[in-house]
Amino acid sequence: MIIYKSNMAGPYHIENGLPCQDSYAVLQSENFCVLAVTDGLGSELYSDIGASEAASSAVNYCSENLSVNMAFEDIKKVMNNALVCAYKAVLERAACDNNDPDEYDTTMCLAVYDGEHLYYAQSGDSGLIALLQNGEYYRVTSQQRDDEGRVYPLCWGPDKWEFGCVKSPVSAFMLMTDGVFEQMCPPIMRNRDIDINVPLARKFMDHFNATENDIFDIEKWAHEYLEHYPRYLLDDDKTILVLINTERKPKEMDEAYYAIPDWESMKTEALEKLYNNSEEPDNQDGERIDSNSTSIESEMYISKDDETLTDKKPISKNRIEAQNSVANNSIGEKISDAQNQYDSQKTGDTETAHSSAINDVKKNDCST
Repeated sequence: MIIYKSNMAGPYHIENGLPCQDSYAVLQSENFCVLAVTDGLGSELYSDIGASEAASSAVNYCSENLSVNMAFEDIKKVMNNALVCAYKAVLERAACDNNDPDEYDTTMCLAVYDGEHLYYAQSGDSGLIALLQNGEYYRVTSQQRDDEGRVYPLCWGPDKWEFGCVKSPVSAFMLMTDGVFEQMCPPIMRNRDIDINVPLARKFMDHFNATENDIFDIEKWAHEYLEHYPRYLLDDDKTILVLINTERKPKEMDEAYYAIPDWESMKTEALEKLYNNSEEPDNQDGERIDSNSTSIESEMYISKDDETLTDKKPISKNRIEAQNSVANNSIGEKISDAQNQYDSQKTGDTETAHSSAINDVKKNDCST
């Protein structure tokens, strides 16, 4: 089992003296590997701190509460609690700094792996793909954005959080923040039988002959590859975490499976669909397709130069807020109560077990 990573500020942040707002955390035990990537919202002042707090808190919680032979529902509960714990850590840090918690908003993609099965929790628009033992590259998560492309960060709570398990045995997987994810799973490939840029994913995930001694060289290669990735395609911060189970080598597919996608034909097809329909069609993630849409660009990435919507939260939101309550720790205490309630609950919907307690601390929409 090898794990490697790459984490760097994007060109826009470097040029403007801004920190990398991505973060990550990894913990490996005898029975589980727990990995998380987080992406602080660029429109928030301290989101790099929020991303760091959330990643480390979620991974630590999972590592301390997972045990061998747990059923999926129990693992799901642990991951749900981990996201509660992560957001509680963000709120507490904001209170400690005497700042508005809005300024610490972050996304979260969390993965738990037991050597065969892959479990995940998703909040926002970072992403996770897997290489199955049958040789197939598989997109595990979808980006959580509203109809106008604005991301749902961690603060939205269990109403938006998603949990799941990959049914097939997994040989390798890759977590990444949204900019990299949109290169691995370009919008133009959505709704296709193969919705991953397989040859690109293969570069990062097909290292089954590697050993622990090779990790430094692989990380160096990955860092240089991402660092020099064309800016017009990827201007954002770039973070990846890759786990490769060298003892579970995948089946080799036909060479055609690894061919470079035919970008031009896909773009032509998308344009034909656009102009042949009286109404603009929606893609599966709710984004509108128009003649200028990134959804019809084969190698699209939304540049942060234009302060794009993907870096902003939905305007209408019912979120945990109230800075004064955070300052006197009432929110932290109530989320702790929610977490304890969830730990003790034996049955019921895992997404709503602590909702009532969290709702107690939700206030009026702070953006209206």
